Amino acid sequence: PFCFNIMSDSDEEIVDEKRYVEQGDSNLHPLFWDSMPTDAESNPLYEALKAIDDELSPEEKANSLKNNGNNKLKLAISDKADSLARRNLLRDAIKFYSDGFAINCGDDKLNSVLLSNRAQAHSLLGNWRNSFEDSNRSIKLDTSNVKSYFRGARAAQKLKRFSDARNICIEGLKIDSSNVELKKILKESEASIATATAAAAREKAALDAKERPFRELSETLLVKRGYKFTSPVASHLGRKILTEEDGSLTFPAVFFIPEARQEDVVERLNENDTFDDHLDLMFGDNVPPLEWDEEREYKRKNLELYYLSNSGETLNQAQVTTLLQGKMPDLATADAMPKKFGDKAARYVKVDTRRTVREVLSEAGHIIPLVPFFFVLAKNTSYRRKFLEQAR
Repeated sequence: PFCFNIMSDSDEEIVDEKRYVEQGDSNLHPLFWDSMPTDAESNPLYEALKAIDDELSPEEKANSLKNNGNNKLKLAISDKADSLARRNLLRDAIKFYSDGFAINCGDDKLNSVLLSNRAQAHSLLGNWRNSFEDSNRSIKLDTSNVKSYFRGARAAQKLKRFSDARNICIEGLKIDSSNVELKKILKESEASIATATAAAAREKAALDAKERPFRELSETLLVKRGYKFTSPVASHLGRKILTEEDGSLTFPAVFFIPEARQEDVVERLNENDTFDDHLDLMFGDNVPPLEWDEEREYKRKNLELYYLSNSGETLNQAQVTTLLQGKMPDLATADAMPKKFGDKAARYVKVDTRRTVREVLSEAGHIIPLVPFFFVLAKNTSYRRKFLEQAR
């Protein structure tokens, strides 16, 4: 409870461990109280010591608390304290240093020492972040405090902040160019930085090698072909667009019959094929009629294909590259929802089935949701009329 020094620098005068543990007992001398008894003011020794304490200047109080912290710290690192007592002593030292710094005595050098010593106590407890922060604050108060550079650099090392450790050592060596400890940490930090830099370079090279085929494919799709893409539905994520031996591209595609809510997936829709080629295979005369099509309206010659134009905002090449790897890209700049109004409003566009897949996918408003999606309707039916009218 008092700021003046209650312990000498001599280990012989330090209170034995049993008495130290029993601090807080109101029967002890007030110097050894760990907490304030409720009847403290009735103790004449307390009143006498308090009067002395009140006469101390802020600098004297802070310095006395620093000395008390130092004594705790010395005992903690001596062979007189077991592990439990050591932790308690270090916490007490931190408390003394904190109380001394809180006085804000106006002496920057003294305040720097208080923070530096608290950094040391924190390091002995393994509180490396606190040690690092206290060391930096100490340096700002007194740039000549070499111990703070060492303690800050060591803490930065433990936190794997090797660049910070190196920079602290460089600044410290400007103050004390022969400091062996700072030179040692500087050398170790530079070696760690070199190792981390090499590892990062290897990781980047491996990532680049892994992504290169997808970047090349996205360049082919967007630049060489002029296709446009938007974000897909989640179930289509991971579908593969393949490059054939002749350099042509093959897409997975969906042909959806909305009247029956039936979906047919074509795994290999080559861009050089015509849509007639695939409709002949899917709905030709040799193909059994659809079970639900009792009126036989979905005959090959009676079919029409549509796609939804402007189905979403166009993704850039980096986003398409991510999409091709089976991952959803960052859509902060891409709204996948179709617009209802304006020049880029979504609408159903009829496909000329005599044209190639490449020609249709390249049309101005055709934005592909990774997997080309087409609606199959039967001509001259009431369902077709209602379906198209709903989109107007």
